[in-house]
Amino acid sequence: SLPYNYVDSWHKYNPTIDIKIWTFNEIVSLIDDPETRAFYNSLPFLLQQANFLRIYLLNKIGGLYMDLDIECLKPLDVFFDKPLIVARDYGKIEAICNTIIGGESNHYFFKYLLNNMLATRQDIKQSHESMDTTGTRFMNYVIWKDRDNPILKNILSDCTESPNTLFPSSYRIAKKSNSYTIHHGKRLWVNKGAYKG
Repeated sequence: SLPYNYVDSWHKYNPTIDIKIWTFNEIVSLIDDPETRAFYNSLPFLLQQANFLRIYLLNKIGGLYMDLDIECLKPLDVFFDKPLIVARDYGKIEAICNTIIGGESNHYFFKYLLNNMLATRQDIKQSHESMDTTGTRFMNYVIWKDRDNPILKNILSDCTESPNTLFPSSYRIAKKSNSYTIHHGKRLWVNKGAYKG
């Protein structure tokens, strides 16, 4: 059972959408490539694994991923027709995050992130820094490193949403900006063995 339940709000505002709470094992069972499975098994921290699996799942079947500490405030159907949706990070105009991320299966951006994760596997084993290796800082680093890539530029200019529109961190900001969701920032991953960095 969840320590808090915002999933009810997802159902309330999106009654016709198929909503699923995925377990690690369910997603891992979809990994049919031995190299990718070996990469996943090499990740020592739960947050590294969670960051990797959300991108893997979106690439595999598509959809919209949201952290469990996100409360829905109105219907999200406006996002379901977009080939990709990515939220900008708090207070960082050029940065994006993976708290809410979604799109079509086999999208270029998901493949791009997965390929970069697999390409840096040795760095991951050496650093064990969760955010730097599979999470938000990793995403922004590889995008910055490849900042002259015209495909990435076009994709991200079309798909990014302000955090105040997509997932602000307070009801005051959410009400002011007419936001779709609110991010409560419960940080479930901050516990022994789940996170470093």
